[in-house]
Amino acid sequence: MKVYLTMNGSYGCLPDNAQVFTSKNDAIEYLTDLFDLNKKQVKELEKCMYLDLNQQNYGAQYCKISIENMSKSEIEEYNY
Repeated sequence: MKVYLTMNGSYGCLPDNAQVFTSKNDAIEYLTDLFDLNKKQVKELEKCMYLDLNQQNYGAQYCKISIENMSKSEIEEYNY
């Protein structure tokens, strides 16, 4: 099953947060709400599926969305 994996955190470190979504729109909405992104940032995230953030303003240096393949059991395990 095609899924959208959201991640955010600091460069060179394991992600602070990761979530799995079955739609790209849900993944974008999650990151938009999490970081209170403005319209310009949302468009950039939609286009590139990656966004550089200001650590001082957002508490993270980046957020991104990756397309992955997971089984239903893997998704359930991931989003425990």
